Amino acid sequence: MFKSPFGRGGLRYYLVLIVLINSAISQLPLLKDAPAAVTALLKGNMTGLSILAALPLILLGTAIHFWAKGCLMQNRVVAVIGPYRYVRHPFYLANGLVDASIAVMSGWWLLMLLLPFWWLAIYIPVMRREEQHLIGIFGDGYRNYMKAIPRLIPFRRPLPANGQGFSWTNHNIAEGMEFPRMCRLLAYPLIFLLWSHLWANGKELLSDTYHLRLLALSALIMLYGLSWSFQQHLKLGRLTLSTLLHHPAARVAISLVTLSAAVLVGNMEMELDTVTTAVGALFLLVSLLAFCMRKPLASLSSEGLALIGLCVLCELPWLATAPVLFYAALIMDTRLLTGGRASTPASPDAPKRTALQGLYFALLILGPLCAVFKDFILDRI
Repeated sequence: MFKSPFGRGGLRYYLVLIVLINSAISQLPLLKDAPAAVTALLKGNMTGLSILAALPLILLGTAIHFWAKGCLMQNRVVAVIGPYRYVRHPFYLANGLVDASIAVMSGWWLLMLLLPFWWLAIYIPVMRREEQHLIGIFGDGYRNYMKAIPRLIPFRRPLPANGQGFSWTNHNIAEGMEFPRMCRLLAYPLIFLLWSHLWANGKELLSDTYHLRLLALSALIMLYGLSWSFQQHLKLGRLTLSTLLHHPAARVAISLVTLSAAVLVGNMEMELDTVTTAVGALFLLVSLLAFCMRKPLASLSSEGLALIGLCVLCELPWLATAPVLFYAALIMDTRLLTGGRASTPASPDAPKRTALQGLYFALLILGPLCAVFKDFILDRI
């Protein structure tokens, strides 16, 4: 469906499209040979540094939106809780931060200059209409709230909280689209990074530090896979995996494949030995703590975390995409089957841990240690 660039739904769509097109045009030889004035006007400078500089904006915008969703009670009360104590429209403030981060990532000064005018031309009428709607519902209660709380910029002292605040059980979080949305937003830096490398390096995209780009690509696949999986579970109440993949044999199979790949292909010389060792060890520690909780979902989480730790220790973090997607879907499927709202019959009891599962987890923990010391062991054989 066609989206208007002057509508709230189309602004970010066209903003991303403009950034991608400008990044491609900026690499064309024709623009490089153009007069300096034309080059300065049209050429963006999307780099790893510009993307890194925009990360605080997109993370802050995503966090504010998530916080506001967990506090929202639509059309029931004038809730002075969470971010609503600071601004009247935290959702739009969050959108503004995300859109600003996209412009910063582009490295195109002209877009950064024009975006505020474009953004305000769309959102000011939207905010005014919403305020009139709420005045119609709450009357003087909302008028007093408008006098005390600024629209977008939190320059006044916040009001005292008068409600429950953020809740994970809020309908917007527990059954809404906030998790899928968050995954898609966090994918933007990866999309722009890979796009800029594609146009800048061409055939050399997979040379030199190709494993870092492979990590970015796998993270992008993981985020969109998680977004789709969250949508299936939270919004539609459907299972993601077939019933065959719920069998323990499927977990053993994906673990064996991951273990084999990590041990045989591992150590790609990322030159981050201290970091990868520390991060991998942290995942293993957290997996052990999760296993000790003796709960079914925690037990599944412990297996997935152990596999991720293995991939990181072997300097193959991109390989973690497979266990992340598989175990995330498996955990959410189990949650639905044991008390969620899936269309399939709920299990009478949650699956209990067996001694075989304990042995299986012990092997997962030993796998990373074997991978780390495989060269030492092979030298002694």
